[in-house]
Amino acid sequence: TNTDNAPHTVTNRVADSSPPAIGGEFKSSTLTNGGTFDHTFDTAGTFQLFCEIHPNMLATVIVQ
Repeated sequence: TNTDNAPHTVTNRVADSSPPAIGGEFKSSTLTNGGTFDHTFDTAGTFQLFCEIHPNMLATVIVQ
């Protein structure tokens, strides 16, 4: 859920790419305040993500 006043995306990032490159696992639409996105991971692993609007915003999801 985007609780910020700025729009954001939740986009899969090609591992360790700099600048971030879009991967093929998941990609949200632009989320404005209150917008939500969810994704179900079918396999264990480490998944990197970023915001396409603010590419310095990076995160990692670890699925066990």
